[in-house]
Amino acid sequence: FGKDSFGFDFWPDLSLEECGNMARETALLYEKLIRRFEEEGLDVRVHYRTSKGVPRENTIREILSHVLFHSSIHRGNIISRIRDLGGEPPETDYIIYLRETVYI
Repeated sequence: FGKDSFGFDFWPDLSLEECGNMARETALLYEKLIRRFEEEGLDVRVHYRTSKGVPRENTIREILSHVLFHSSIHRGNIISRIRDLGGEPPETDYIIYLRETVYI
């Protein structure tokens, strides 16, 4: 969201409450970002640096698609870990989320 990610700590130790707060804050930032591009369109090209400091350029549409698809990898990893530990993972399907949640 306009910040340089070089040197960013992507894996901080956070409590469950801190994770929840971060998720809510991120959802609000995504909504703000999407509204910004309602007028400009999602095919606007942006310049950024990767977490390794490499300059790159992509459209907002490409970046949001990457975030969506990449997040499914992490959800799958978490579900596998919960099962490995003998737990029952929660539902992570987006459609179930929509059915059970009042949108902000």
